[in-house]
Amino acid sequence: MNTQQMKVFVAIAENKNITQAAGKLFLSQPALSRQLTLLEEELGCQLVVRTNHGVDLTPAGEVLYKKSKKIQEELLHTVEAVREAASGVHGQINVGTIYTDFPHLSPYLADFRKQYPHIMIRITPQVPSQLLEQLAQGTVHVVCLRLPMSDIKNWPYIPLSKEKSMLAIHETMDPCPDQQEIPIERLRGIPFCSGTNVDRERHIWDYANLLQEECRLHGFELNMAFECSGVMSRIMLTSAGLAACFIPAEIIKLFDCRRIHLKEIAGVTVETIPIIAWNDRTYMSRPLQLFLEYFHKLQAGREE
Repeated sequence: MNTQQMKVFVAIAENKNITQAAGKLFLSQPALSRQLTLLEEELGCQLVVRTNHGVDLTPAGEVLYKKSKKIQEELLHTVEAVREAASGVHGQINVGTIYTDFPHLSPYLADFRKQYPHIMIRITPQVPSQLLEQLAQGTVHVVCLRLPMSDIKNWPYIPLSKEKSMLAIHETMDPCPDQQEIPIERLRGIPFCSGTNVDRERHIWDYANLLQEECRLHGFELNMAFECSGVMSRIMLTSAGLAACFIPAEIIKLFDCRRIHLKEIAGVTVETIPIIAWNDRTYMSRPLQLFLEYFHKLQAGREE
């Protein structure tokens, strides 16, 4: 039994379908079936049971899959260790993030890249639900989200820091231009923009909706004049002087929007926590291990 046979069997076990496994390995279905037959003959036992939907593993097949998967990961670690010894750490980390995490993520990425200049970081901005799907599928290695807005289920995570949400309003719309804090009653009648809700069950965690709840306690409704997808659209509307928005403060500071006033709203405290989450159920490359170690050290330093 060789490493190519292990690769073939792992593909069959994970796809539960010989045709799909063949496609993933760029082999013909008869060629893959033949390799499976030869492997079963060599080991002297049946490894899969064919069903109407594909294949299921036998108990012997389950053992072979787990052992083969472990050997494959050890081989990958060995290759990475040899290359690292020869020329430093190389590789790629796929990072999925929401836009409002960029201000917290960017300084860490700059520092990490100084330490490991040969690791390329591929960044994919997306909405939280899609990021979590991609994390489960393994198309991104880590995701940058916010609590309590995102339901990260059982994925491990590292908190970065707490952040307040604040009023972002164009200077021409500001009813209190000389004040650092604005009374909530002064928001009455000001056009606001909210985010398109992609998760109806967790609609309460839209920033504008949280502010709306506070306004209702004071006897009025926010004037929700616009609804748009993503924080970037909200910033553009605010920059154009069309609508105010209620978002995490650091995203406005990052863009240095000089005509936008960033203010606390008296009596309103909404805090969220940017986090780094990852999939601990799949193979972790050396670059990914170093990336997570870097953030674990930051977390340990904050707790001291």
